[in-house]
Amino acid sequence: MLNIVLVEPEIPQNCGNIARTCAATGCRLHLIRPLGFDISEKAVRRAGLDYWHLVEVLDYENLEDFFARNQVNQMWCLSTKAPRSYTQAAYQDGCYLFFGKETKGLPEDFLQAHYDSCVRIPMRSDARSLNLSNAVAVTVFEALRQLSFPGLQDYGKMRGCFPPSPEVRETVPTINGGDTMNYNKKSIEDVEVAGKRVLCRCDFNVPTKAGVITSDKRIVAALPTIQYLVSHKAKVILCSHMGKPKGEWKPELSLKVVAKRLSELLGQEVIMAEDVVGDDAKAKAAALQDGQVMLLENTRYMKGETKNDPELSKELASMADLFVNDAFGTAHRAHSSTAGVADYLPAVCGYLVQKEVSIMGKALANPERPFVAILGGAKISDKLNVINNLLEKVDTLIIGGGMAYTFLAAKGYSVGNSMLDESKIDYCKDMMAKAEAKGVKLLLPVDTVIAAAFPSPIDGPVDVKTVDADAIPDGMEGLDIGEKTRALFAEAAKNAKTVVWNGPMGVFENPTLAAGTIAVAQALADSDAITIVGGGDSAAACEQLGFADKITHISTGGGASLEFLEGLELPGIACLQDK
Repeated sequence: MLNIVLVEPEIPQNCGNIARTCAATGCRLHLIRPLGFDISEKAVRRAGLDYWHLVEVLDYENLEDFFARNQVNQMWCLSTKAPRSYTQAAYQDGCYLFFGKETKGLPEDFLQAHYDSCVRIPMRSDARSLNLSNAVAVTVFEALRQLSFPGLQDYGKMRGCFPPSPEVRETVPTINGGDTMNYNKKSIEDVEVAGKRVLCRCDFNVPTKAGVITSDKRIVAALPTIQYLVSHKAKVILCSHMGKPKGEWKPELSLKVVAKRLSELLGQEVIMAEDVVGDDAKAKAAALQDGQVMLLENTRYMKGETKNDPELSKELASMADLFVNDAFGTAHRAHSSTAGVADYLPAVCGYLVQKEVSIMGKALANPERPFVAILGGAKISDKLNVINNLLEKVDTLIIGGGMAYTFLAAKGYSVGNSMLDESKIDYCKDMMAKAEAKGVKLLLPVDTVIAAAFPSPIDGPVDVKTVDADAIPDGMEGLDIGEKTRALFAEAAKNAKTVVWNGPMGVFENPTLAAGTIAVAQALADSDAITIVGGGDSAAACEQLGFADKITHISTGGGASLEFLEGLELPGIACLQDK
């Protein structure tokens, strides 16, 4: 196996792309970052580190021992933020491959010593139009191909690069929603469950008040999978989190209320464990009979759960023969009970996850056209990568909600006191230019509902009026889309064959400012298209308005559906066996 070290002080998405390339070619990638550099959980997850388990995060001080122990024979420096004494931006100098097994001191010393003798892999000319993340991944693919890795011939496994153009699609496979993405995962119907202990991850994170469940929707959603396992004589071990106990044993977040309600819905006792992987849980799991059901305590009572602790994953796996993930709402979390346990057990999906993956996966990979995406919500920063990814796929992209005002500002409009992220104005300009270049119709509000201030309380009375989007007065704040915009957006949805919606058009919690969100929900309900609503406030709007039965699919995961639209592989899905 070839070991490659990547010097990268930060962890952008290109590290994940390169990791996938290495995975497909039989390489192992190790990441080096500066001492003390803080890496957030989301950044690590986006880079594919948790899912692929390929990247070992090191500090500089341990390099010498690490190189010897792992027989590292190549070092690549792709970082645009590493000292320019040994590298330039990837756009200018391409990628450098450094050969040698010995290091002395810091990487700067090693790289400086080998600078003149390095092998230079130039940037592909057809990759220069891509952003840096994609361009680096494409170039690494080219480097691996020049090194004649046999794995590069198996394109079915390649998920490491973005296609820079249709002409090279066959030689540079795609990731993030492209043709090689495998949404076809094994389900509970593809494996034998009779007589087996099945650990089933559900999403029982239900709202409670004074110890009483106020909505059992998530429990009801899990019933089909649980009932299948029971009827097919599996020994069912359910697990879930509730709330954020952060490793502490908080009685108010116990799953005992879930066990009681689930017993009522199933018509049989759900045995409640007193712990997660302790003696009580293991004893009850061992004593289960075919068709019986038990529920472990809140997985987040364990400190290792959110850290994807291998030891906790092993403990969970030790109680079962098979892992079933039916919790799409937490599929974007690389936790022990959502992904880590799949390292030690065969893993398949339940009906809920199967539906999410098949419907949303098809919409992104092979949509019926015209394909329209509607994005709303308050912060543009939450949907930066979603916008960029969808512009590669949709025919029309609609932007509403608070994030629309940064786009309007990018057009040169005054937005008064409306929500504005000035740091993202250039990004919005880039996205508008990208849409134009790709022939994507980008629709922004043409009029807006304004008020002197945000309502307080949020559902309190507020005086409003409607003005054109380019005529928001100073001191006024846009809080919903106007009537002309509602008609514009509804018409786009009416003419579509596939519509994906994520995020409200205004302050939906206030009845005076809910008209835009209601109009979009009504448009989807009236449409003959395949309509997908991506969880969160959008899903709540459809359900509150009574439109749920008229929508093709309402996602059960807010954050998960957003990352799915962003083109990220979700750890809780990626760990499941392909068909």
